[in-house]
Amino acid sequence: MPNPENYLVRGKTAYKFRFKRPDTGVRTTMRLGVVSKSFAEEVGRRIDGILECAKYNSELSPGLVDWISQSSDIVYRAFVRTGLLADAGSSTPETLKQFLDQYCTAKEGGSGRTGGWKPQTVKNRKQTVDDLILGFGDNRRLGDINAGDAEDWFHWMQKPKPSGRGLSAPTASKKFKDARQFFRYAVKKKLITDNPFEEMKVPPQDNPDRLVEVTRGAIEQLLTQITDPELRLIVVLARFAGLRVPSEISTLRWRDVDVENKTLHIFAPKTEHHSRGGRRICPLFPELLPYFEAVRPADASADAYVIKTYRGAAKNLRTTLDRKIEAAGLIRWPKLFQNLRANALTDLAESHPIHTVCRWLGNTVEVAMRHYLVIKQREYAGPGSEISRGQH
Repeated sequence: MPNPENYLVRGKTAYKFRFKRPDTGVRTTMRLGVVSKSFAEEVGRRIDGILECAKYNSELSPGLVDWISQSSDIVYRAFVRTGLLADAGSSTPETLKQFLDQYCTAKEGGSGRTGGWKPQTVKNRKQTVDDLILGFGDNRRLGDINAGDAEDWFHWMQKPKPSGRGLSAPTASKKFKDARQFFRYAVKKKLITDNPFEEMKVPPQDNPDRLVEVTRGAIEQLLTQITDPELRLIVVLARFAGLRVPSEISTLRWRDVDVENKTLHIFAPKTEHHSRGGRRICPLFPELLPYFEAVRPADASADAYVIKTYRGAAKNLRTTLDRKIEAAGLIRWPKLFQNLRANALTDLAESHPIHTVCRWLGNTVEVAMRHYLVIKQREYAGPGSEISRGQH
């Protein structure tokens, strides 16, 4: 049975419960407010009964139904908000907007391992929701959208403004796949019989024109303009070890930097829902060691974070680095951190098997081939030329 947790509301004891929603599997909190402990324990037993019925897909017992029917409206609404009960006062979502609002609400506040969305995913998915509503209208019935409408929406996304959204083909493809995921859920919930986004083939999301070579010489030139040891470490971790910025650098602790065994233990929030839980081991490459030593405090504890100033500050970090790139006399490359990671993977793949490199960097070979491998300048020249021999 979920145990009631107490907290204070204006100096009075209130109670709450934490449990996984039966409809989404996402952890949620039910707040009862200021009630007696005996009543909170009674609610806990009722929660347990509903979760048990959901687990075995069985009907609520007559006694449980009777207790629910006699509950106050406040308690009943608390059960509805946390997904324990369906709202008897609401109807099945009929419009696209009603469905998307309910779907996003159910997905918010979760994690990859429970089927919910992380904050950045919420932001990205809601942008797709806005485009769907903009394209189809607030009052468009969910069941009235057909495959032709879905195709028209995809083309409208790529039309120049003001008649369309003016998005690139890769961006429109990403949003189309989001929409396909939304409608798959509608099919599962039996709100519609067919997914209008299911059959259409869309272009790949990769954009090879935005993959560019960032040479080691350019990084050396950039580092001459950076005095902050943390920022210097971030640059080399991204360029030489392929860490994702800011997510993977933000989770790195000193216990993860194993100098004795020459390994880095990396946690990737992006892939924590995978079988390995987002954890991987990468070599602690020799060129990284001086930069780690420059930021390591004399009394650093194993649990302390390696990066402190720039943890989670993706926007400020990008802006700061842009200024340093300009100061170094370099031309800012597109997809700032992804290109650093891509160049790290490309360099490593020249001296190690690609499947090994992908295991180190935490992606598949297919993803590496499509999104990360960079064609270097020397490879555009014919064999035997000065450029092809690296004399440039």
